[in-house]
Formats: sequence, structure tokens, C-alpha cells
Amino acid sequence: MPNDPCVRVNLLTEICDRRPKAAEDSSDRFFAVFGFKTQDLYSIALRFFKEKDGSKAVSISYKERLHLLALSKQVAYGKFKPQSAAEIGIFDVVGNDRKLAWQRLGDMPIDTAMCEFISILNSLCPLFQPYVTAHRVEKEEQERKRKEEEEELDRQRKLQMEEEEMKVEEERKRRMNQEMLIRLALNQQTNLQFRTYAEQHYPGKKRGARSPNSSASGAAFRTVHDASVQPAEHTCHDDAITSGGQADV
Repeated sequence: MPNDPCVRVNLLTEICDRRPKAAEDSSDRFFAVFGFKTQDLYSIALRFFKEKDGSKAVSISYKERLHLLALSKQVAYGKFKPQSAAEIGIFDVVGNDRKLAWQRLGDMPIDTAMCEFISILNSLCPLFQPYVTAHRVEKEEQERKRKEEEEELDRQRKLQMEEEEMKVEEERKRRMNQEMLIRLALNQQTNLQFRTYAEQHYPGKKRGARSPNSSASGAAFRTVHDASVQPAEHTCHDDAITSGGQADV
């Protein structure tokens, strides 16, 4: 933005004149100059004027102040209407001057009034642009913090999901190990029982002599064992599921 006030006001006036009558926010030309859309920039300008009016930061003439006040009225209420304006006394010189300044604006559109208010304030007050810059920096900092907070929330959600997945996987492994231990214990128990059963029903001969029933005893053990291990394994599996899954029902 040029430093010469005359050049600045001409540039901003040209920007206002070139703006379409029904401009979309995305095509707001003030954004390219100040980093704010027209309505947001006007709110900052009006705040600056109210805060600095009467100080060295806003060194303007009486007529210029009247015109800025009239523009702010046009933005807030639209065209001047006697029936909606407050009654002003005959001897209220300042009040009458303000009313006349507002009346002179006629049917000026609100968007144009905002543009002109910004242009005049920027041309007459050198501190206005640094004031806007400070607001832009603050806005960018707030946006940066907001993004960081969102990223941190996303990171925490991902960590929580990973922890839940790890817990599910650990529980699955625990159940598999439990089932395997139960199956091994049951197989050992059934082996001992079936061997004892086979020796009782198919006793061998004296030590050192081969019993004719020894082969029959072994065959009987294998037959009984093979026929019983599979149901035992199914029973073990069902018991493991029942004992491990009661909390899931």
C-alpha cells in the first residue's frame, strides 16, 4: 500500500468503484489489500474510529468527522428517514449537522458506505493500517492455534483407537493360550486314564515275556484314545469359549 495518503485514497476508491454491486465474499477486493473481507474490515475500521476519535491517531476536521459518522449511520440504518430518526432540538447545532450529513448520502448502498468509510479513514489516519495489520496477525495466530488443537485432538483419537485395537489383540491371544493350555491338560489326563484302562482290561504276562494280549492292549488303547480325544477337544474348546466369553454376552 503506498504511503502517500492521496494515492492511498485514490487506490481504495478505485477498488470500491470496481466492486460488483452484488459481490460474493470470495471476490471481495478488499481482501487482497488488507487481508480482510469488506464487512470484517469495516468492523475493524469502526472500532478504530471509536477508540481513537479525538486523539492524535485520528486527526480529522469537523466536516470529515461528520461525514464518517453519517456513513456509519448509513451502514447501520440505511437511508435517512425522518420518522425513524431521533428528534433534534433547534439549538442542537451538532445534531442538526449530523442529520444533514446523513441526509446528503441519499440512497447510497450500505456496501458503498462501508467502502467509503474505510477509504477515508485509511487516507486520513496513518495508524489505521498498522492497526489492521495487528488484527490480521492476531487472527492468523488464532487460526494457527485452532489448527494445532484440531491436530492434537486427531492425534489423541488415533492413539486411543490404537490402544483399543491392542487390547482386543491381547485378549484374543490370551484366549488362544488359555484354550491351548486346557487342551494340553485334558489330553494328558485322558492319556493316563486310557492307559490305565487298557492295562486293567488287557493285562500283560510276567516281566520279560511278551503277552499275546499286549498288541491287543495297545490297539485297544489307541482305539479308545482316538475315539475320545476328538470329543474331548471339542469339549475343551466349548468350555474355553464359555468361560472366556461370559463377559462378552
